[in-house]
Amino acid sequence: MQTINQLVPIFLLNALWQGMILCATSLLCERAIRNLVAARYQHLLWVMALVLMLGLPLWSLRPAGTYERSMATYSASGIAEPGSDQTTAKPTRTVSSNGISTTGLTSLLQNQRYPFSYPPFVAWVLIGCYMLFILCRLIKLWSAWQRTNAIRQSAFGRLVPVLMATVVTRCGQAMRLKDVVVLCSPVVRSPVTLGHFRPLIILPEHLFQETSAGVLASAISHEMAHIRRRDFLLNLLYEILYLPVSFHPAAWLVRRRITQTRELACDEMVTEQMVEPIIYARSLVQLAASATTFNCPDYTLGVFDACILEERIMRLTNETKRASVRLKRTLLLVATLVIGVTSVAVAAFSFRIENGASATVNEAQNSIVGTWQGTWNGNFPAMTLRIKANGDKLSGTIVFYRSVKTDSGLKVDGQTDELPLIEPSFDGKTLLFKVIRSKSKEAVEFEMKITGNDEAEAWNVGVIDGNTITVKLKRETVALSSSSRRGQDKSSAGAVPRSIVVGTWYLHFYGSEGKEAEGPNLTLAVKADGDKLTGTAVTWKEDVPGQGWQKVEWPLVEPRFDGSAFSFKVSNGEEMLAAELKLVGEKFEGEWKSSKTMQSGRMKLIKKE
Repeated sequence: MQTINQLVPIFLLNALWQGMILCATSLLCERAIRNLVAARYQHLLWVMALVLMLGLPLWSLRPAGTYERSMATYSASGIAEPGSDQTTAKPTRTVSSNGISTTGLTSLLQNQRYPFSYPPFVAWVLIGCYMLFILCRLIKLWSAWQRTNAIRQSAFGRLVPVLMATVVTRCGQAMRLKDVVVLCSPVVRSPVTLGHFRPLIILPEHLFQETSAGVLASAISHEMAHIRRRDFLLNLLYEILYLPVSFHPAAWLVRRRITQTRELACDEMVTEQMVEPIIYARSLVQLAASATTFNCPDYTLGVFDACILEERIMRLTNETKRASVRLKRTLLLVATLVIGVTSVAVAAFSFRIENGASATVNEAQNSIVGTWQGTWNGNFPAMTLRIKANGDKLSGTIVFYRSVKTDSGLKVDGQTDELPLIEPSFDGKTLLFKVIRSKSKEAVEFEMKITGNDEAEAWNVGVIDGNTITVKLKRETVALSSSSRRGQDKSSAGAVPRSIVVGTWYLHFYGSEGKEAEGPNLTLAVKADGDKLTGTAVTWKEDVPGQGWQKVEWPLVEPRFDGSAFSFKVSNGEEMLAAELKLVGEKFEGEWKSSKTMQSGRMKLIKKE
């Protein structure tokens, strides 16, 4: 599980570059539709940009390589049903030949995340700076909230002039609002609105002496437009969304455009339902001239919040015709699609940071890396699973054994090719992966759970009579990942030199009963080539009786020595023999197993003098 010293740098790094791209895209879209669609739609566009600026970095915090859905019931793959000649797999889901699932978006977002390493102390410096910044923002918001409460407490009711009462009634009817409370405050210099469940319109004292019905209607209807749009509650929500990304200049620009388009949307609502645009523009200028300041607390909504009076006047006096309804819808759809596609693209290339915690990840992977032999129905061979680690990523192959039912019981009747594991992921307890069938190009998904030391169970690998098969797996104790082997070759070489395994060895095979197998003796010639081992297995065969013995050599496959264990494979062209041996005195002893016939037994190597 990721900790805070991983989550915060991931969030900050992705927020930096993803926020800039989203902001730039939103600016381009707004510029394209600014003079063609209503301001309320532009406002929604910027709200969507703010949500995405927070949502996409949070999306990158999900664990890498995990499936975005729960495991379903899977069908059989490579395991025979008693009474049948062979098993035919019927996987429940399909994938393309390149291994990408039909859940394309999920696979894309999982597989395109890039690791980024950093020293551990850098994470704590970033966390400290970020938390300090957030603390400062919280203090600022708290101060704004306190100022808002101060304005609420300073407001009082006073006798409302007849003209103002008439205007309030008309505005309430036009905006479909009832029982709106209008108060007076000596603190404010321009009209403001606060509260959601019991909204208040607070007017400066000089407006109670105003004799112009147009000015009163403009000021009061604008505040009622905020109430009608529920802007006070939404503004609180936007502040909460803005807080985690408030360090970003692009987020500041997005928040500013939300405020500006909100005021423009209220202007449009007023001019559509209450006041003529020219009268409303003149009234705004008159109100601005009578106000000594436009600075308002963050949690109030005023006529001059956005500080864009000039832009508002220009839009009110501009008689340019708006686009048709069909064109508006098309432009909005295109703008939404552009932002949506951009969001998917930047989410697909999010960073995933690695630091000193990777050692813990590797330690957890060691419990799954290696060669696992699977059995079912007692000790009948089912599969061989080989898992490797490359950094924090897993890979591997799997071989299924086909079976037939004979008079004496089940019998191995061959095996599949080595099939690569697709999208393997391990959380420390459970391994999830997919396997693509080579012929049908279809996939089956598997779940493998660690149950003990070098023991595991594989679930949902097949179905017999509607019941899920459980395959028991046991890890070969000598099996190591390639990276672990290289590390042990270097670290253990000081205690037992690699040269001890170099030379010619006599091979002695012993069957499962412990008796030495009959047949010609084999010798093993091991050589060192730099930091790698090579060699051959040598035997003699008499193909035609009386015409002499012929020397036959088979190359060793993946010979490795870690200072105490020697492993290798030999292929005679028909099947593969694998051996895992331990150094005992001056000889090697261990287990051997054949890949096709599944025979096994003991092996001993004695060095030739």
